[in-house]
Amino acid sequence: MEPQLPSLRRAVTLCQPYLGQMAGAFTDCAPLHGSSTLLVEALDRDEPWQFSNFCAG
Repeated sequence: MEPQLPSLRRAVTLCQPYLGQMAGAFTDCAPLHGSSTLLVEALDRDEPWQFSNFCAG
């Protein structure tokens, strides 16, 4: 058996003194907004939230 990971709430509680104030907010962020058409990139335009669209390499 593998050890269980601590719950998210417990992890945030432990890290909060080091992270400071945290807030969640909705934005109009889009991963492909502003992507360059000059450079050849392997982007998945049908699924913009795929990991390959965030990978910088």
